[in-house]
Amino acid sequence: LAALEVTLSHYQDDEEAMTEIRTLHLISLTPEFLKTKADRLLSLLQEVSIPAHIIEASSQVGGGALPIQELPTYAVVPDIEGCSPNRIEAALRKGRPPIIGRIVKDQYLLDIRTIEEEDFPIIVEQIKHFSS
Repeated sequence: LAALEVTLSHYQDDEEAMTEIRTLHLISLTPEFLKTKADRLLSLLQEVSIPAHIIEASSQVGGGALPIQELPTYAVVPDIEGCSPNRIEAALRKGRPPIIGRIVKDQYLLDIRTIEEEDFPIIVEQIKHFSS
């Protein structure tokens, strides 16, 4: 009950709710912010010679009250020669820590909305390790 009380208290202030409740924060990110963030991850991958590109995509908000709601986002797509999206997904999911992406239209996507910038070096290192 104490945890529920703390969570509900965040909802009393809109600004506090947007910063303290992770889901609300992620939903509120602008396409411009997400594009800039995607550009930073792409740049880090390219610095270590991992080919990749950025695509426009959509994030599904999820079940519950918003089962079919989608938000515009950007995704970084690693272009690892000779590796299928399924192979990339399986290898990164088995890593430590696991990296969770999704496959859409025969591409492995890293949805930038769901990735924290402090995790970029981990992602780059795991992809580098897998692709070498």
